[in-house]
Amino acid sequence: MLGPHGIIPYLSYLLSSMPPFCHPPGHIRRLCAIQYLRSSFHSDQAMKQAEEVCMACENEGIRVLVLKSPAIGHAYYQEPGLRTGSDVDMLVAPEQYRSCREVLRGLGYDLRYDTFQVMPRFYHHACFFPRKKNQQVIELHWRPLFLPGPGENVNPAALIARSERIHTPNGHIRSLDPADALLYSAIHMSLFHEPMLRLSWVTDIQRIGEYITSHALWPKVMARSVEWQGKNAVERAVGLARQWTGFTIPDEYDFSHWPETGKDEKFALSHMEKRREGKELLLHQILERMPTYPMKVRAAYHWAFRPDLIHDGKPDLHWWQYPSEYSRMLYHNFQQIRR
Repeated sequence: MLGPHGIIPYLSYLLSSMPPFCHPPGHIRRLCAIQYLRSSFHSDQAMKQAEEVCMACENEGIRVLVLKSPAIGHAYYQEPGLRTGSDVDMLVAPEQYRSCREVLRGLGYDLRYDTFQVMPRFYHHACFFPRKKNQQVIELHWRPLFLPGPGENVNPAALIARSERIHTPNGHIRSLDPADALLYSAIHMSLFHEPMLRLSWVTDIQRIGEYITSHALWPKVMARSVEWQGKNAVERAVGLARQWTGFTIPDEYDFSHWPETGKDEKFALSHMEKRREGKELLLHQILERMPTYPMKVRAAYHWAFRPDLIHDGKPDLHWWQYPSEYSRMLYHNFQQIRR
């Protein structure tokens, strides 16, 4: 049950400081320890990849940052391997995307479907597949979040400019400033992936929140929430962290003292409530912010057929196999809609 939540390595770490009567059976402890070792290995590999890309990009005058793991693991956890991850999410300013793409290709990464070239307003990242064994896919973002709403108007270049450098034995990477990291993580969890819940996301809120408390950064978070329009998302995320981990923010920074909810956040909350009531889909939120009818039609097509998933997931298809794959994807999406 806990496997999909990505927190078994962190639980293994917590169990080491708990009294014996709290421990699960020995074979479960061993499984947890094995998961932790695997996570540590993959975290180390991901960090080496991120370092290589960051250094290569900086040599070409391009600045990129790492959005989630392994940056969060290095910055906020006791050990990097406690924060699991399946890929490496990186952010680049849109005007530098093409230059960064060529750097990644020069490093041996394969771009199977260039979503930026196809429709950058609908998509928000492109997948670069490694050719080396044990490496992870790099998702190169040109904006931090997919759905229109909170975070939509945050400037990626500004995020990168105020990012923090994480030094490692082999080099360095850039990660989000703590205030940006909390707001990004909260919006990603509370609005972008709602109604999903992954406990690794909740633990991120706890770890980043404790760092912010210890460094007296809550006034900075409150001020930055206006730019992100993420007050409600942080309140929801902190509420979940309180229920699962006991984390609380200092009383003087209670959410009644935060700036008012912004227009973009009200827009997203309105659509979220309609989805819960079964009145609309994610597509409605996307289409409402598309500026022209041709773009709305194109967005609906890409949402229904997801050619990016087909091209990325099955790169060896022959031309005559694509119609059946597109039909299968449409049917799959229709089944998801019906649920």
